[in-house]
Amino acid sequence: MSQPGDAELRIAIRALGDDTADVQNSVSTGDAVMVEGPFGHFTLDTTPGKRQIWLAGGIGITPFLALSRALDDREVRLVWCVPDAPAAIFEEELREAAKRHENLNFEVWSSADRGRISIDKLEISEPTDCTYLVCGPTGLKQALTQQLLARGVRRSAI
Repeated sequence: MSQPGDAELRIAIRALGDDTADVQNSVSTGDAVMVEGPFGHFTLDTTPGKRQIWLAGGIGITPFLALSRALDDREVRLVWCVPDAPAAIFEEELREAAKRHENLNFEVWSSADRGRISIDKLEISEPTDCTYLVCGPTGLKQALTQQLLARGVRRSAI
């Protein structure tokens, strides 16, 4: 969630196992830690396309938090899929980012209220004219990628 040059490291961890569940008890603000990374290609420098769709599931929102703070003049639609509205713990921060960047359209997709997310339900006009960044659980990423490919989106645009 931090960007290069930030004075502080900001992270979000979803407790999925013993190690991640224990982080809040074993690490405190100001502790020295060893950090590896970043991994992946979620940077504005490596992501072409004037029109982008950012699709996040759960904790997969974290790279988009950093990107939303560095956003340039691209037209971006960010959709964050969560199980229910209370799970959208970064919603206010992202709404503030959308206020600062007029080209950022942000929405929370609550599966409890709207059902499982799909490319059809997103009603993307001209889906082959967009670049897609997808981050979240493997099943969500695979399903959305397959749906995009079925609509003629090039794999290189995902």
